[in-house]
Amino acid sequence: MCGIFGYIDNTGSAIGPELAAGMAASLAHRGPDSAGNKTFPLAAGFAMLGATRLRIQDLSAAGDQPVSNENGAVWVVFNGEIYNFRALRASLEEAGHVFRSSSDTEVIVHLFEQYGRNFTSKLDGMFGLALLDLNSGTLILARDRTGKKPVFYSSAAGKFAFASEIKALFRCPWITKSVNEPALAEYLSYGYISAPDTAYSDIKELPAGETLILSSRSSTELSRFWELKDKTIDIGEDEAARTVRQIIGRAVEKRLAADVPVGVLLSGGLDSSVVCSAAAGKGRVKTFCAGFYGEDSFDERKHAAFVSKLFNTDHTELIIKNSPVEIVLELPGIFDQPFGDSSAVPALLISREARKHVTVVLTGDGGDECFAGYDRFRAALLAESMPQAQQKTLNIVSRLLPRTLSIHGLKSRLERFSAGIGEDVFSRHDGWLSVFSRDELRRVFPENVSGTPGLARKKQEKLLEGNQGKSLLKSLLNLNFNSYLKYDLNTKIDRACMAASLEARSPLLDTELIEFAFSLPDKLKIRGSVSKYILKKAYRNVLPSGIIKRKKHGFGSPVSRWFLGELGILYSGKVLAKESACAGRLNREYLDGLMKEHLSGKQDNGRKMWAVLQLELWLRTL
Repeated sequence: MCGIFGYIDNTGSAIGPELAAGMAASLAHRGPDSAGNKTFPLAAGFAMLGATRLRIQDLSAAGDQPVSNENGAVWVVFNGEIYNFRALRASLEEAGHVFRSSSDTEVIVHLFEQYGRNFTSKLDGMFGLALLDLNSGTLILARDRTGKKPVFYSSAAGKFAFASEIKALFRCPWITKSVNEPALAEYLSYGYISAPDTAYSDIKELPAGETLILSSRSSTELSRFWELKDKTIDIGEDEAARTVRQIIGRAVEKRLAADVPVGVLLSGGLDSSVVCSAAAGKGRVKTFCAGFYGEDSFDERKHAAFVSKLFNTDHTELIIKNSPVEIVLELPGIFDQPFGDSSAVPALLISREARKHVTVVLTGDGGDECFAGYDRFRAALLAESMPQAQQKTLNIVSRLLPRTLSIHGLKSRLERFSAGIGEDVFSRHDGWLSVFSRDELRRVFPENVSGTPGLARKKQEKLLEGNQGKSLLKSLLNLNFNSYLKYDLNTKIDRACMAASLEARSPLLDTELIEFAFSLPDKLKIRGSVSKYILKKAYRNVLPSGIIKRKKHGFGSPVSRWFLGELGILYSGKVLAKESACAGRLNREYLDGLMKEHLSGKQDNGRKMWAVLQLELWLRTL
């Protein structure tokens, strides 16, 4: 695992070595074991490639980057893991290529020699990489299929720069921190900003599954090398369940390969328990779980402990006792732009704890995306089939129920389900996913602000294009895969783990598993009230029924309660202060109303206030 960085300058201006050193320093947490860079003369200027390295495969200095081919004509810097590198290496050696190390990075340059620009299709793994072909003066950036590893870039002032994280790009004096104002509406809608946009006007994010080619003429070309296939196979339940087990077994085994200790992030939910069971079959593993003291609906420690005992793991618990204001203040510097998922807090804390014991962790991320585990999928199917009269009755019932701050609060769940009655199912699903609804966004932004709420929905609508003829569930799974998974879940786990110099691997996002799961008929994903039907069937003889049938929990933080205490004080002192950075961008009266409603118990505005607070704290870093 590494942090990569570099630039191409065709202006002829001289840039000293301190720039590379500064970019490396910004990414030291992604690669604390070594750092290197190399400058290359080009026909119209020069290029620089650099990387910081966290040694996972081949712990020797021979695997340090940048790495070249035999004659030094092709160079690469690489962040990630290539799980099929041994098989690729064997075939490349048979074709005559000569290797100098045993690292997976060196495979990439020889793949390019052998297959040209099609080399990315051969890679099985997670990656963000930059490859420089000196023969043609071409730079290629590439990002893995689901966006587990990030790549950011900027083209300004005749220069092109790239890095694993935005903070490294700001070491380049020609890149500004100008705010991309329209992107703020997308952030307040969903809690993240999706590629290719970022919160900065000068910086773009390379979308997952794409390559960017910068030619010697300084022209850029984007192309997609992978996307989900639209197909449904005819398969029986038993065969499907057996195949799921086999693929997950292979996926976990591949991700256990390392020259450093490997552990598992274990919540006691179905997905992480599945991964734990497969990993435990290969030997005793270390497992890690975080829980919130005194917050029963957010504390999964007892479930994780049960699974740990079942599979005899070496288990570590982290107890989070208070609202972690200090951690909250760190988040803008870790994510580099506003990020509205409060589970970043426990993710960061458990990553720091796990790093004391291991260098790599396996996660359960991807199970809900592949097998339709989110409640909103079942809610969409229910809303499509339930008469509006019944939905209106549920809305009336929701008003009579007392409000709680539990993660499973019935009142808020019924309110959310019955919101948007009469709208099409995709609009309602969008509302369930959103932080601020369309109507709320119009109140958040003052009339004179250009970040119009309508821009926030264009990407979602574009993702729904081409869904004609697909089932509702398949359409929603595709939408979720290409938005929430890539730009919320994968962003969160990458930044949280890498801030602790910890590598995260996600077996349930294995390409073979994704493609198989998405080809299964809907009835094998949701059947009646049972979600993730085929995954549960596949592991019913491995995991106890208490785990199989356990209610979907989700990985969250008790932010609603935090805002009744220290976090509320922070919100008042930052967001509602006279010198607020949000002033002029957002409607202060509306933001004040959120706080008053929350404190009075009239509404649970914790998620909204969290998103606004993170925006405020990020704006203060500019």
